[in-house]
Amino acid sequence: MRVGDILSIPLQIGGKLPELRFELCPSGSGSSQCRRLTVRNSNIDGRLSFRTELGCEVGGRCVAMVQDFDANGKDFDVTWLSEMIVEWQGPSEFQAQATSELVVRVMSDREKIRLPIWPFTAGTLKIEALGAGPGVAKIYFSGPPIVASTSLLEGQMTAVRVHDYSEALHGLRLLLCDDASCSRLSLQPSDRETNGTSFSTWQGCNVQGHGCASGSHVKGEDLAWPALTARQLSFTVERRADSLVVRPEGAASDGPAATLPARPGAYTLRVRPETWGERWMLVQFQKVGVPRTALVVGDLKTVRVRMPRGAVGLRLVLCSSIGLCAALTLRGFKADGGLNYRAGARCTSEGDACQGNSPDFDVGTDFPAGWLELSVEWRGPALGIAEPTELLVWPKGRPEQKAKLPIWPWSVGELAVLVDRADLGDHIAVEFKDVAVPSVPMSPGDVTSINVGFLEAHKAVRFLLCNATECSRLSFGAKASSSDTRDTSTPFPDRTMHFLQKCNQQGHLCGVGQSSIFPEQEAHVRPVLAPGELVFTAVRRPQGVALRLRGGPAQEAVLDAPEGETVLRVRPDAWAEREMAVRFASGGSVDGERENVVQNYFVTVISRSQNLEVCEEIKIANYVKKNPVRKVVLVTIRDDDLRRTVPWA
Repeated sequence: MRVGDILSIPLQIGGKLPELRFELCPSGSGSSQCRRLTVRNSNIDGRLSFRTELGCEVGGRCVAMVQDFDANGKDFDVTWLSEMIVEWQGPSEFQAQATSELVVRVMSDREKIRLPIWPFTAGTLKIEALGAGPGVAKIYFSGPPIVASTSLLEGQMTAVRVHDYSEALHGLRLLLCDDASCSRLSLQPSDRETNGTSFSTWQGCNVQGHGCASGSHVKGEDLAWPALTARQLSFTVERRADSLVVRPEGAASDGPAATLPARPGAYTLRVRPETWGERWMLVQFQKVGVPRTALVVGDLKTVRVRMPRGAVGLRLVLCSSIGLCAALTLRGFKADGGLNYRAGARCTSEGDACQGNSPDFDVGTDFPAGWLELSVEWRGPALGIAEPTELLVWPKGRPEQKAKLPIWPWSVGELAVLVDRADLGDHIAVEFKDVAVPSVPMSPGDVTSINVGFLEAHKAVRFLLCNATECSRLSFGAKASSSDTRDTSTPFPDRTMHFLQKCNQQGHLCGVGQSSIFPEQEAHVRPVLAPGELVFTAVRRPQGVALRLRGGPAQEAVLDAPEGETVLRVRPDAWAEREMAVRFASGGSVDGERENVVQNYFVTVISRSQNLEVCEEIKIANYVKKNPVRKVVLVTIRDDDLRRTVPWA
């Protein structure tokens, strides 16, 4: 552990735990300069009770006790304690001879216990549960938190966007590092009279910006920038040959800037708060010139990348608007022809420093130089509700070789494509192409025939009735095999049609939904789809679209939708090796309205020429007199108790 590090320590306690001991010793064994902090649950006023000791041997006696427990201390209880934060904190203008502190607090509490640390700046932290019975206490380390970082070569520029900033963080720290040390630029609020931003610089610091070289501190001038008070902050950072130049994003290029002298070979930019607060802030980088495209759940895009000679691999990084990133790192092809990949979460914006990387790379072959074409789908859940999604990537035309990247909890983001290459100056050519969803405008009264080339891999046919911002959705499920009439395209095998509203343009992130349920004894009328050419008839009604599958069950499905949704889009539930072919054709016209309510029946008429004067058993005479039609093809009637379609020659 070093000055500036911070640890999150979840504690699993099954019963009573008398004490927790934190012992920090200088690097190396046999030291008698350890510092020790022993914590009990609380004293009489609810605060933590603690003892601080100095000059301790490793796991042994101490020379001096600075503070002892309160007499009213008590055991920790599982219902009270869940997580502790331990930070080795240095002052904001830390020099080699300054005293640092080990700060301990409970995650949900602002009270902090401080243990002075001197004269060392790196060491080993040991945490013990004292006095606990066997098996009742477990301690886990989950830190330190990732300090956001990105590579920044000479001549490159990146936007730095900070989310969830608070004044309790006391400013921002930008570090420009090589393998040995870092230079530090601190941005902090000016005094209240100027209400601007001040900056200072240091050289020869550790990776957290502490332990800087003596005498390297330089106080910069106050800058006429907005004060560091907003929750969202954004800057542009430019790496020049001899300096790092920082300005507020959108500021004039000749405006006031904070400047950090840069050493040759220092090409890693790290951004962290001056002090860690109650929660971690998020940092997002957006490097100028990196190819990227907007992506939402449900999208399918083609990505063409010109792989340069000497390329090691390829990284696809999907980031949310608040800097959460996940990455797929591709290293050519495996022996079976599949993509050789590794998936990681909580990455930097360039796909580095990921957590939970899996699986390990296999033995395989590199991508050849030249154009590489990939299909990229952000696949959502079957019912369009909020749950973990997946980014799927496969070589164009080979969907059986998918690389999978779990995405959670965001559903809108940007996809960046970066090439790992031997020559970092090589030009990258990347092309993005949206796979368009076939669509047709539909106004009340319109009839449209829809031909669909359906594959089992498409899972279901999805109909979307949309306006400019949202869609209503209806999905017809597919059958799993030629002998199975049950729909297995969703987690609910006895539900075959799914009606959802307030979805995005791809039919995901829906706000309202329901399913039609058909009993097992009526399985023969369920709209289960077999692969092949399917023909649907769509009739636009004032409150939605009625859909019927030609040659399928006699039932029609009605996609209820607001009046302003006027564009019908048709796509598969899952994209497959072939895009689902969709063709639209006008279904003809009918004089007057196609809908009316007659004697409690909701009536739909699809017709061709020839007058109709009588229709036995179905009382639509008033409708026919008002709206003469010719040669009726189908008459569908529906009320609360009856739903059937009657052919009429």
